[in-house]
Amino acid sequence: MKKRQFLFMCTAMIYLLFVGCSNKKLSDEPVRPIIILDQQRIEYRLGPYCWFGTKKDGICGDPLHPDIFYKSIKE
Repeated sequence: MKKRQFLFMCTAMIYLLFVGCSNKKLSDEPVRPIIILDQQRIEYRLGPYCWFGTKKDGICGDPLHPDIFYKSIKE
């Protein structure tokens, strides 16, 4: 019985090792989210965002001052 448990644990560890190792390449541009509410697409703009810049650093953008932000929204 202990041998089965040991084999199961070893198999699980090897599986998790391979599943956990993924090499996804991050985009050089910020992600553009798609927001849909009640079957209506909502445009996202001027919010804070970060994206991959170099292999060591990320790039972040901050939103404008709230007064300027609210003026830019079209009803």
